[in-house]
Amino acid sequence: MRRSGRRGFTLAELMVVIAVIALLGAITLPYFHRVFGVQRRIACMNNLEKIGQAFYTRSTRGAAAGVHHSDIAVVSWQGALLKYVSDDATVFLCPEDEKEHIPGEGARDKLKQIYIEVFTSGTAGDYGSHAWDVPLDEEYASEWVWRLSQEQYDDLSRTSGHGQGYHYAGYQEGADPTMYWFVFEDQGWKGGGDKDYWDIFLKINVSDTEITLTPIQGAAGYNFSLAMGKGEQKKILIRDMKASAGQPYTLVGAFGTGSYGLNSMAPEILEGSKRLLVLDYEKVIARGSDYDELDRWFTDEKAFPTKVVDGETIPEFFRHMNKANVLFGDGAVKNLTFDEIRIDKAASRQRHWNPRPEL
Repeated sequence: MRRSGRRGFTLAELMVVIAVIALLGAITLPYFHRVFGVQRRIACMNNLEKIGQAFYTRSTRGAAAGVHHSDIAVVSWQGALLKYVSDDATVFLCPEDEKEHIPGEGARDKLKQIYIEVFTSGTAGDYGSHAWDVPLDEEYASEWVWRLSQEQYDDLSRTSGHGQGYHYAGYQEGADPTMYWFVFEDQGWKGGGDKDYWDIFLKINVSDTEITLTPIQGAAGYNFSLAMGKGEQKKILIRDMKASAGQPYTLVGAFGTGSYGLNSMAPEILEGSKRLLVLDYEKVIARGSDYDELDRWFTDEKAFPTKVVDGETIPEFFRHMNKANVLFGDGAVKNLTFDEIRIDKAASRQRHWNPRPEL
């Protein structure tokens, strides 16, 4: 009887199969790498399109109030647009960006650094001597400082004696917890006064990304300013709160590190303009054509690392197959080469960067 059986692979045959698989892998791997690279580039371009739409939406909704992207502080522009991208912070992150992203300090954190400075009246032209600081921390309250919900504020306003008869039992959250008031007795620094708490009314609207502070009135005999931070970090937000009564001041929380940079000349770029507005960049601000040392814009390794491609030194943030994604003022998004947008060349600087034709 004839015996049937199946012969196994010889070592030589196995080596041939492995070699064929390795060859196919070597051929197809660059293809798949390129496919995934294209997908990441398209995802980045979609992010920029959403950012462009956010600029347009913010401007359209605020047209009656004259809101424009020129009203956005360059260093905090991502936070200002966050609510116009459905609070999706990933829109500001390029999928090719491998650096660690550090969350920014939100508006609520910044509120803890803000305080009212109280000055005694001085002579004409003199702001007076510093008396004390009144912190605006949401958790802060004392015998001389009250935090009130809108409902509590309404009760205080209806109380006779300018609040002297109002019983304050601590902050009680109202129907809108994002809006409340700070009121205080201006002579609390020396132990009392008339305790009418009718000296400064400061209305506060706060979210995770934005604070709006509106001074309502200031007592006679004192001057008040609104400040943030101490020492070298101190910043005066409102110099004279009495003179600024009824005028809101908005402070945007920092966004932290992201993958895109706003042209530092953005306030001069008109909507519909074919000028570079946002760049897939290493920093939050893309230094525009007003930067003094133009020839160092891309080549300063202290600013960002570089790489050599085909003998040419280019920034590492040209990460989409050695090109960069760019959003223009007209909403168009393009994938451009280093030479097309380098700022140290007159032609590309004039074509893509300069809001002013004469530059």
